[in-house]
Amino acid sequence: MLAADGKALLWDQADGRAKAWDDAMLKDPAVEGSYTVDGVACKPSFQVLKEHVATYTPEAAEAVTTVPAATIERIAREFGEAACIGQTISLEGEELPYRPVCVNYSRGSQGHKHAYLTTHAMELLNQVVGACKVPGGSCDVGKSLGHPDTGLPAWEGAMGPQGLLVASRAAFLPTLWPPPPVTWPPVSADGKELLPLGITGDATWPLVKHPEHYSRPFEAKVLFTLATSMGMSHHNPADVEAGMTRVPFHMHYGVHLDETAELADLVLPDASYLETLDLQGTPYDLSWYFNQPHMKEWVHAIRQPVIEPQYERRPMMEFLLDLVERLGIRLQFYNVLSYIYGVYALEASIYGVNNALDASKALSLEEISDAFWKAYLGPERGLEYLKKHGVVTYPKSVKERYWGNFADVRIP
Repeated sequence: MLAADGKALLWDQADGRAKAWDDAMLKDPAVEGSYTVDGVACKPSFQVLKEHVATYTPEAAEAVTTVPAATIERIAREFGEAACIGQTISLEGEELPYRPVCVNYSRGSQGHKHAYLTTHAMELLNQVVGACKVPGGSCDVGKSLGHPDTGLPAWEGAMGPQGLLVASRAAFLPTLWPPPPVTWPPVSADGKELLPLGITGDATWPLVKHPEHYSRPFEAKVLFTLATSMGMSHHNPADVEAGMTRVPFHMHYGVHLDETAELADLVLPDASYLETLDLQGTPYDLSWYFNQPHMKEWVHAIRQPVIEPQYERRPMMEFLLDLVERLGIRLQFYNVLSYIYGVYALEASIYGVNNALDASKALSLEEISDAFWKAYLGPERGLEYLKKHGVVTYPKSVKERYWGNFADVRIP
């Protein structure tokens, strides 16, 4: 139910009337029941959900899954009892909900058809008992207030329409709100215009294989693959192969002679992980971003080479930096690197403004790494400091780890 001004309404049980979601006088919003607002019968969203899921009985689930209804009922009862609903715990002087229960899943659940519906159904179980972003429950990557000396790297959710939480940028992934416009024909290389809410999904191979289906004004003439085997990591391997072989020239940069390398016209040997200093492991690399969902301190570390690159191998980033110089796109490349590593927001900047990298000269990989570490950790903690000490840590607060309890947004 929306008010005349378009704001979502909640039923305040204390006053027995509907109020806007951001009304300062809202005291006790109802989650169950049925009410009448301006002559219209209304129900809280939780009540609607409760009535909907009641139609999916344990007996109906048994017929589909072969799991006995009695087993489903037992697990549901144990899950609800283990949630300790109503209990709290004190951490660093903050009183937080205590929910020592969690439904967790991994690639097997989210890496197949209908995965969106499957995983959201499981997430809903955590939401119903309040076991999200609280001690004992399901915790995501959390919020970062940044290093005490710099305020970087920092990220948190944002307030969207109706005060609802919307996703902010995660690592090198794009922002999802507001969604980009859907345009036709798609002109980007990966067809992101067709998937405005996709985080990592793209339409590269259908576009390459059948450009005529998408009214493409051009066809891909050069393909450059690196750091992974698209023949294995993408769905529909046959379509990927058809797309790669359709492009006239395919260059691959990799460590292994894998499926993708076999289809390339030119294969360049990348250095192994023991031979490179890499920007991987900085805060906006996904491996760092996702691997710290705990209350321990924040940890920054570097990967250093233990031997020089052997034979004809060369670190991929060194090759890319040379390629950028030959193409004459140094300024744009440095700008994108700064955005990827969270030094400033690309959308609100002009090339070169607030850039952590000096684009007046060609920089080495070490110089780029040094600039980013100093931006994150302060001028005294650059690459040489990391080489010597190996690791930098600083405390993580309760408000970062269990941020949902402190967020000034409505979390669906």
